[in-house]
Amino acid sequence: MIHPQPLKNFSILIIDDAKPPRRMLRRLLNVFGEYDYEEEENVTNAKRKVLSLNEYSLIMCDIKLPDQSGVEFLRWIRSGEAGQEIKNIPFICYSSDFEKEDIENAKALGVSGFLDKPFNFGDVYQVFSAIFNWSEETKKYFNQKIGAE
Repeated sequence: MIHPQPLKNFSILIIDDAKPPRRMLRRLLNVFGEYDYEEEENVTNAKRKVLSLNEYSLIMCDIKLPDQSGVEFLRWIRSGEAGQEIKNIPFICYSSDFEKEDIENAKALGVSGFLDKPFNFGDVYQVFSAIFNWSEETKKYFNQKIGAE
């Protein structure tokens, strides 16, 4: 079976104040094929990046950041302040310590998915497969990779 690359031509913005989770996400996402990515350490810089580029396919954001929460960043995106063309972008929140209120607020704002830190390939695959409605062939390939079949 040919290795599918479901993230080909994707541009992903990863926001986390710690380098190790950003590095781990990049490694896990590399399995899905080539993609472009940008990283930011806080919401303030991420907002600047989104306003200047506004060409992302996906945003992945830690819930707990030093200047604002990931939920506040999601609220800003969904409000349309970042631009109408990015308002409905797939948005994944992650944390090592989710609070019930964060989950409820993110769901109310239309978060696309949640991931727990530390990340693992199976969880990332499940969230991405659900968000992007991957083909059966792509699912079969990655299910074999994680031993789900």
